[in-house]
This record gives sequence, C-alpha cells and structure tokens, in this order.
Amino acid sequence: MIDFLKKHLVHFIALGVFFVLTYGYFQPQFHGYRLKQHDITQYKGMANETVQFREMYGEEPLWTNSMFGGMPTYQISVDYSGNWIKKSISVMRLWMQSPAGYFFIYLIGFYILLMCWKVDPRVAIVGSIAFAFSTYFIIILQAGHNTKSLAIGLIAPVIGAFYLTYRRQLKWGILLSALFMGMQLAANHVQITYYSGIVLLALGLNELIRAIKEKTMPQFGIATIGILVAYGFALSINFGNIKLTNDYAKHTIRGGNAVTIQPDGTENIEIQTSGLDKDYINQWSYGITESFTLLSPYVKGGGSGYIKDSPFADKLKSPELRSDARIIADNNAYWGDQPIVSGPVYLGVTVLLLAILGLVFLQGTMKYLLFGGAILALLLSWGKNFEGFTDLFIDYVPGYNKFRAVTIILAIVELIIPLIGFLFVHELIKNKDKIKERIKTFYITTGSFAGLLLILTFVGLGDGYLSEGEREGIFNYEERIRAQIKQEDPDAFMAQYQIDIRNDRELEELVARQSKIVNDQFDAVIEFRSQVYRDSMLRSLLFTILAAGLLFVFINYQFNVNYFLASLAILIGIDLIPVNLNYLNNSKKGRDYAYWMEKDKFNFPLSPTKADMDIFEQEVASRPTLQDELKKLDASFTKDRTIKVSENEKWSKRFQLLNFHSNYRVFEPSGGFSSSRASYFHKSIGGYHGAKLRRIQNLYEFHISESNLDVLNMLNVKYILQGNQVQELPSAMGNAWLVKNISLKASENDEIRALGTSYRIAVHGDASILVNGEKMKESIVFGAETLELEEGRNLEPLDLERVTRSGIASVYVSDVQGVRNWIPTRELTKDTLNSFEKIVSVEVEEEFNPSTTAIISEEQANELSSLTFSGEGRVEMLEYRPNYLKYEANVRGDQFVVFSEMYYSDGWNAYIDGKQVPIHRVNYLLRGLEIPDGNHTVEMKFEVPFYSTANNIALAGSLLLFLVIAGAFAKDFILNRKQE
Repeated sequence: MIDFLKKHLVHFIALGVFFVLTYGYFQPQFHGYRLKQHDITQYKGMANETVQFREMYGEEPLWTNSMFGGMPTYQISVDYSGNWIKKSISVMRLWMQSPAGYFFIYLIGFYILLMCWKVDPRVAIVGSIAFAFSTYFIIILQAGHNTKSLAIGLIAPVIGAFYLTYRRQLKWGILLSALFMGMQLAANHVQITYYSGIVLLALGLNELIRAIKEKTMPQFGIATIGILVAYGFALSINFGNIKLTNDYAKHTIRGGNAVTIQPDGTENIEIQTSGLDKDYINQWSYGITESFTLLSPYVKGGGSGYIKDSPFADKLKSPELRSDARIIADNNAYWGDQPIVSGPVYLGVTVLLLAILGLVFLQGTMKYLLFGGAILALLLSWGKNFEGFTDLFIDYVPGYNKFRAVTIILAIVELIIPLIGFLFVHELIKNKDKIKERIKTFYITTGSFAGLLLILTFVGLGDGYLSEGEREGIFNYEERIRAQIKQEDPDAFMAQYQIDIRNDRELEELVARQSKIVNDQFDAVIEFRSQVYRDSMLRSLLFTILAAGLLFVFINYQFNVNYFLASLAILIGIDLIPVNLNYLNNSKKGRDYAYWMEKDKFNFPLSPTKADMDIFEQEVASRPTLQDELKKLDASFTKDRTIKVSENEKWSKRFQLLNFHSNYRVFEPSGGFSSSRASYFHKSIGGYHGAKLRRIQNLYEFHISESNLDVLNMLNVKYILQGNQVQELPSAMGNAWLVKNISLKASENDEIRALGTSYRIAVHGDASILVNGEKMKESIVFGAETLELEEGRNLEPLDLERVTRSGIASVYVSDVQGVRNWIPTRELTKDTLNSFEKIVSVEVEEEFNPSTTAIISEEQANELSSLTFSGEGRVEMLEYRPNYLKYEANVRGDQFVVFSEMYYSDGWNAYIDGKQVPIHRVNYLLRGLEIPDGNHTVEMKFEVPFYSTANNIALAGSLLLFLVIAGAFAKDFILNRKQE
C-alpha cells in the first residue's frame, strides 16, 4: 500500500487540489446552504407529486397529474434502483450535491481525459482547472441545469477511454468506455451525449487514417468492435430510461404533429414531420459576432439585465458619464441577439492562445480533426444566423431536430480547445528544445494573435454596439411614433400640448424632436457599451501578453517546470474566476447570500399564496375525513420540539394530503406553460418542461390561451389563480360525466377546431370576403382567421370579436349615413323602414358543449356501439393516485363516459369490473369509455411492465460490469504485482 501511494502520490495531490478549489469556490454549500437555482425550483414544482408518492408508497408512479393535465414522469423523476452505474456517479463526486459535486466532476473528468492521453499529471491538474472554470459551465450550475452540467463533466472521461482503447490499453479502454458512457447516459441529458458524438467521430476518423497509414487495420477493427460492445453494454444498463423516453418523445413537441394548421386556419409551414419546429430549435442561436465572447468575455456585454444591475454599474459613476448615467442605467447590458442570457460563453483567452499554439506545434492529423470538430460545433451554434447550414442538419442528420437551444453545442468547443491547449503544454514540457528551435514561429503566432486582438479592440465587431432588435427599433421609430400620434384625438392633443397634429409641418417637427431624444439616449448607451467592449478586449490583450511572456520565459530560460505550471494556473485562474464571480459568488446582500439559501428553503422552496390557501380551505371544508387527518398531521409538527419544521414544509405536507384526497385542476395564466409553481401545490394544466405532450401544447395554442371556457371546463379546471385572487369555475365538468352525442371528425385539424365555436359567414350584394387571403362569398370560420371585406378595389378589415364574444347571430350593416357596425340579427328584423343595408351576416354553425357531446375521430367510429346515448346515470371517483384511478359507475342502459384525464396510449389501461376495455381518445386529448348498463367498478391503471424488466437488466448489467472491472483490477494490479 505504501508503494502504491508513493507511485500514485501525484493523483492524490490532484484530488486534494480539486477538493480545495471546490470547497473554496462553493464554501457556503459546506456550511448548510444550497444554491438558488431557477431550474431546480421549477423541478421541485414538477416533481413534487412524484416525490411524495414515492415516499408514501415506496414505488415509482411513472405518471403525474401535477403538470399539463397529466404526463409521464420519464423525463421528470424516475428512480431506476437497479442502475448501480448511476449510483456510482455519487462516488465520483464524493457524495457532494450540486453545485460542488458537479464542479468536482468537471475537474476529475478532464483530469482522467488527460491521463488517458498520458499527459504529465501536473499539466493535467492545470488543464482541469482551466476546463472546470469555463464561464458557461459555472453559469449553468447557477441556473440549475444539473443534468446538463453532469453530462458535460462526463464527456471528458468518455473521450479519454475512447482514446485509451485505440492507443494504449485495449482492455482498460473498453472497460472504462462501458463505465463512463454508462454514467453519461445515466446523467440523462441526451442532447449532450448526442453532441459528444462529434468529438468521438473526429477521433475515430483520426484513428482510421492512422490505421490505414500504418497498416494496422486489424487492431483498429478489434478496438472499434470493443468500443461498440462497450457502448452497447452501457446502453443496455440505461435501456429502460432510453426506451421509455424514446417512446414518450413520439407523443411530445419533440415528435411529430398531426395538426397541420395554425389557430387562424393557415397552414403551419414550420411543422416538422418528426421533430421540433425550426423556430423552436433555433430560438437560442449564438450570434456570429457573439462568438468572440470565447476570447473576450464582455464583447456583447455579459448577461441580460439592466446596466445598473450589471458588473459595469460602477462605470456610471465616472465623471464623463455622470450626466447620462440615468439614461444609460435602465438599458440592457447585453446587446447580443439571443432572447435572454445569463452570461457569456468564455473559455479564457489564455487557454485559446495555448490551443492556437497547439495547432501550430503539435504533430499529426488529430489536432486538425479535433479543431474541425470545434469549428463544426461553433457553426451549428449559430442556428438561424447560419440558416442554410443549420437546416441541412435539421433536415438530413438523424436525431438533430429533436433538440432545442443549439447554443448548448458550444460545450464541445469548450472541451476541445482546452484539450488541444494542454496537449501543447505537455509537448512544451516534454520537448522544449524542439519548440525552441522554432522560436520564430512562436513569435509569429503569438504576435499575430495579439495583433488580431489589438485590431478588434479599436475596429469593433461591426454591430454598432446594438442588438438587432435595437437597430430595428431605431430604424422604425419615426414611423411608429408618427402612427401613434395620428391615432390621438387632434383637438385633445391641441388642448394638452398646443400642437396641431393635422398640420404636417407641426407633426413632423414633433416626430423629429421625439426621434432626437431617442437617438441621444442610444448615443449615450452606444458610447457606454463601446467602453465596455474596449475594456474587455484590452483585458484579453493583457492576458495574451502575460501568457506569451510566461511561455517565452519558460522556452528561453531555465525556468522550473513546477513554477511554470503554477504560474500558468494562477494566470488562468485570474483570467477566468473574476468573470465567473459575476454570475456565481459568495457575496451577501445584508445578512443573506445573493446566490445561496438555507438548506430548508431549498428543500421546500415555495410558499403558498393567499389564493392557494383559499383553495385549500374550501376543498378541506367539504371533506370531514380529511379534516381529521390534517389535525393529526399538524399535531405531528410539534411532537418532537427539537426538530424545527418550517412553514413551507408544513404547507407542502398539508397540500400533499389534500392532493391525494382530491382531483381538481387549476390554471395560473401568469405562469402559463413556463412555470411549475402551481404544480407544486395543485394539479395544474400549466407547468414547466422542455418535452411536454404535443396535444396539450396544441390545445394551449388553439384554445387555452384564448380562455375558451368550454375547454377549461372539460379539463376540470375548478380554479383560476390570479396572484392572490382565486376565481372558481362552477361549470367545471368534474372527474367524469356522461354524454349523449358523439360527433365524428375526419382529421385532428377538425377535432381541435371543433372544441371551439364555428360560424357561417356570408356576404350580401356584390362584395366578397377574403378569408386568410382567399376570396369567397360564404365560408365557415372559427374566429381567429384574418378577414377582409372586398368591395371593388377597397379592402376593409373585418373584426368578428364582438360576434365571437357574444355568440349571437349578427349582421354587419351600413346605416343611411354610411356608418357601419355590427347589430344582432334579431334587432335587424325590427327595422321596418329598411334603414340598414346588410353587408355581412354571421351565425353560429356549430357550438361545442362538453356536457352533452364528445368529439371522436372517424377512425374510432367502428369501435363504438352507437353514436347517441341517453346520458342517464352517474360516475363518481372513489380513489385517486397519480397512476391509479377508481370510479363507481351507475348507469341506465349502455352509456359513454368522458374522463377529464389526458389520453396516453402507451401505458394507461381501463378495467370495468376487472375486465380490460379499450380507452377511446375523445375531445382531442381526453379519455372516454363505453360502459354497459348497471353498477360497475371502473379502474384506470398506468401499467408499464417494461420498467421492471429494464430495472432488472440494469441491475444485472451493473453487477456484471463491476465484477469484470474488479477482476481486471485484481489481475493487473494485485496478482501481477505479486508475481513481479
């Protein structure tokens, strides 16, 4: 053991350094605090019901009703207890939670990568520090992108094991490939795993070229087969999650879309046949000039937010800006073209310089293929800003259209650049004399790089220090302000401002004055931002000079390697850490940390609003049994006075009891489909998830966003939350109800539109109507179409809102004075003097009534015994669990029941008196059953037998892999050592 420790002492030193760095940067975590992470708070909301069910029943529900009306939990929270590979990740992060544990994986993962490359361990320590402190990696920790950060940290050892297989240790390369790929798949961020394929393909291509050149194809073939077997083994261990996720994806916004129209009836030309919409994929696209943040952090201003709240706020106090400080302060510190960003993707100009030197001095083709992979990733990160290239991948590269936020691929750039850079540092230490022989090349390379930075410092990036939106706003400002003024009442405007806007000269003078104010404001902002840009570039230039100077001294003088590497580590740290501290630090605001919260608040982060508590009181008041259980619960909070229970925890447990004794839904319009706050306390039709079911997304776009009350009723939305106010909907349909009529629809386009009201619109006289640009005399419309009345050469916009809001048959008329307006048709019959000329008439064609009618596709018609029913009887819910629903049905004659539960064919089964019966998809996304005459017990169960099978496979695979690794370790490091 002593010999072992001596031989591997440097690795233990590395672990010690990594732990000290982790402790130092994330110190509050080791003193009872947890990081404030937006996405983790959202996760707490979406997973709350699942976590509570797991605690109560000791099993996985696999389904939750807390979000979007109901959805599988495959990409929310599922515990695969048999996957010991996933559990081994905890060991790798020394059982530390996020963010410290994941940061530690950044460090140890990159260290393993460089060790597989046989890089000097001292160099590997510095390289790991450079990699881990890449700004984007710190920012995603702060945001709570835990699975992404974990997957990124595990890319490095996956690549290291891949290289090890081909170059040094076939056996250990294969075993470690299985282990680390198993870990990365278990991290459950498929997008990062997919992108890591770029690096693996680059390395694989390099090995193929090398094998051809050196005529070692048999060895290449064996290694390739070994890698594929290893990855297949890793896949089998994680197959449960991967298969269930893949099956689920087909039903989500990342799968296809059978609805091929937009809410206004026009064709949706952006619909993808098998993936996300292109606009959604490219919503976060890195700007082309924004790519310079890789070498200088603030060339686009850093993160989104007011300048007064940014790291540059102190600049407003300078004498030259004091007069404009108030104007500048409320403008955005970020002037890139992404919707919103937390901070820049900065990998360190020192690291980038090392990588450029690596491209010049390293031998072989690998550097070019790796760098080519980095360039490919950069080009793909541009998304809509490099549309043709992006579309090529979306349309033709399998799987690429399943992922959004293409900027995530920059993680590959942030891996490859440090790898090349520290391969160069290793080469420099190993073969300093060879590099010294090419010192002129070193001077030219570093000088050219510094010269480029100097030129960019004073020339700029050509963006005028404005975002695209700001440039468009300035360009169109005069036109917009002119149109706005013209809408004002001229007399009132004259009385208030003494300006006659009917006078063209006075109007233009006013527009010019307003434009000058705006232009002066933006001139001040541009000047401020230009200073931020120049300071950032000069900062990068300074670090370039310092790094080049350090390298120069080491190359030309007898400079101790340890001192050189320590100096390099300090330089990189001074470069990267201050930038990171802008986005995650340990500073305090008063007595509280800015970025940290107490552990108890982290575990129970949300407090109920007054509206939540009003709902709680109302629901509990109608359930005497629940009242008794709540009294017992409240008594338990004070049973052990040594344990302090926070108010948030108390309310969480109270709502837990309520939710398992009830089944109502709420809707919080302010959160919409981008907040899981309501899901933490109730069952909500809103939520927060990047892969929600396609049907609920379509329903939101067509009806929920338009406040279609009939749709809210059929979803059993009993309460609408508006801040601290709650509105009860007494017309909510409840958990299940009997209908009398079945309405058949030919397509899903027809099904979803039928959930609203259709109108027959007809034009009288010689006029015509344009419906979404198509000319006709009569048409069926749904209220969202663009309508224009065409009379000769005149086009008049036609607004049906008054008609659609009232639902009353109406006529668009012109009176004797030529004034046009809508009047109810019944009022027109009283016009005995024919004072009105009819122009357009509108009447209700078909109105959806969820209490009497169920909408079903024509293809399901043959499965039903009838299309009409008496509707006599009742259905009542007896028991609720997220994956099990029990009802009592008492009906006269055969009946059809609609349940306010989401239809999902891959798992939900229905049973009447223990006998399985088919579930019909009704009202576009709900469940329906035919029930025979009499009293019956109806059960719905979410049954996924494959989950248990997959868990057993994962357990067997994990045990086998660990046994093989243990055997190989014993043979190579114990038995062989004894023989020696």
